[in-house]
Amino acid sequence: MTDSLLANILAIVYIILSIAIIALVLLQKGKTAGMGAISGGNCAIVKPSAYAPATSTAIAKLIAETFDPRYIAAVEGGRAENSALLREMARSTIKMVTESVDAYVRQNTALAEQVIAEDDVVDDYFTRVKKGLIERIAQDPTDGEFALDLLMIAKYFERIGDHAVNIAEWVIFSVTG
Repeated sequence: MTDSLLANILAIVYIILSIAIIALVLLQKGKTAGMGAISGGNCAIVKPSAYAPATSTAIAKLIAETFDPRYIAAVEGGRAENSALLREMARSTIKMVTESVDAYVRQNTALAEQVIAEDDVVDDYFTRVKKGLIERIAQDPTDGEFALDLLMIAKYFERIGDHAVNIAEWVIFSVTG
């Protein structure tokens, strides 16, 4: 057996062991989609969870040492923080719900009208969050799934605000007829 053949065999064994280790780590985290691509012989980009930075670094290092980056690569990214915009949107939505319930309990039409006016603020937050997430996906497509999750959260806040408006409108109708 020649040295180059032995080196190739050892490289293949190392790659197989590396795939097995990566598979075990990803399976423990419940992440299996990347392993199917790799084991199927496809090109793949693996994005380990940023919530486990030590594991993410180990996986990225193992992939970088084992695979040709043209075919299999790991993309690491820091855990994205909720933007200040989403936090403000959440605060406004909570305020709307609280005030709509207070308006209902007190039969306070002025407070109900404030809730209705606050809906424009929440709608504006949604539009700004959506535009920011579109830019984020354009800059880093690998972060698309997380950006879509944030968009869904923003949409849920917007819908909760709409429900608060419905309560406020009902208060006004029940008081004024």
